[in-house]
Amino acid sequence: MKLLMLSLMINSFLISACGTNALTKRTIHSEIVKLAQQNNFSGSLLIAFNDSVIVNYARGYLNSNKKEEITTETPIAIASITKLFVKHSIFLLEEQGKLSLNDKLSKFRSDIQYSDSITISDLIFHSSGLPDIHNEIAMFNDPWSLNKQVNTEDLFSLIKSLNYIHFKPGTNSRYSNSNYLILADIIESISGMSLDIFLDKNIFTPYGMKSTGLYKEHSSIPGHAQGFYRHNNETVWLPDFNFKNFWGTGNAYSTPYDLYKYMINVKNGLNPKYSKQLIQHTGYYLGYRTLLKSIPELGITIVVLSNNGNFNPDIILNSALNYIVEEISKNVIKSSCTSFTGKYSAERFHRKIEIVVTEKEGNLFVNNMHALQVSQNVFLLLQNGYVTLTFSTMPNNSISIEMNDNGNIFIFEKSKL
Repeated sequence: MKLLMLSLMINSFLISACGTNALTKRTIHSEIVKLAQQNNFSGSLLIAFNDSVIVNYARGYLNSNKKEEITTETPIAIASITKLFVKHSIFLLEEQGKLSLNDKLSKFRSDIQYSDSITISDLIFHSSGLPDIHNEIAMFNDPWSLNKQVNTEDLFSLIKSLNYIHFKPGTNSRYSNSNYLILADIIESISGMSLDIFLDKNIFTPYGMKSTGLYKEHSSIPGHAQGFYRHNNETVWLPDFNFKNFWGTGNAYSTPYDLYKYMINVKNGLNPKYSKQLIQHTGYYLGYRTLLKSIPELGITIVVLSNNGNFNPDIILNSALNYIVEEISKNVIKSSCTSFTGKYSAERFHRKIEIVVTEKEGNLFVNNMHALQVSQNVFLLLQNGYVTLTFSTMPNNSISIEMNDNGNIFIFEKSKL
């Protein structure tokens, strides 16, 4: 009942007497536009609250000619947000019984170093220890040198040329684009389709994402936004380069509204086991800065796609979330959370992680960080990237916490007295 009342109160906040959310839209839209202009934003962005779009905005130019302006429907390279689609595809193949996250890489690519020790899960969650060809080989940071023909095996040869590992697989975490290049290859091997066709058939077309796809040999397509960045007080526009160098790791393009539709479909159509892991990713490549973040418990989605490589999407993210969370906090119906207090522990890479939950004046704190109550058992950790905490009472009356740290799930068990 309290959760229902909270939902109704959030709805009443958004909906005025004449059936619109004009006041909210006007207030936050004005703030976001001001921030975008002050920080030289170029691109398009979208903010949705309670599954209603409250900001949909674009500014800037399509390319160096500066004759056409970017609109909210302009496709823009989304860089590493591409990885969400690849992760999603692996989850689909697991659900179909075509692979297991516990499978060893050697089952699919025995030619990769340490493949007998690396699991599919290690690749997904960047715990393989494999070096990152896109950040550890200089040419990938120079799009002017990426204009030659390339195929997947050429990229695999480069992975294999880095014949070292940063740590024993499964014992730590380090971001590596190599992981997702390998996953893209596994998807193609299992499905018998190229990655672009698999994604279109299983995600883009079913979800109505008509302006989303993968770049191949070129980055310059008529009607798409060209990336740029500032260097020595000059604007440098990216050349046309071969995007296959980033196959499965950062070669997708989309629009904010398409990515919003993606998040809605993930939330409503996927098994929660998978959907809760597909809520956030950022992207960067020289002339592009992108961000996609969803907080499903609050109906919040924020998408920022910039073709200005110097723009920091967190400027928009933090302003939007601060505004929305402040409004929510005015209407939250708090319930007693005394039973949630105590010490909790989880295991990560065979190491114990502990948190302490306390209550003060009706507010919950996790390691002294305030957690905003958004329903009877769901809290939002405000000072740590807007992490969500879901408390559950088990049949034996013990309490556990599911912590969703931007798609990384941790289960904390309450320590016994």
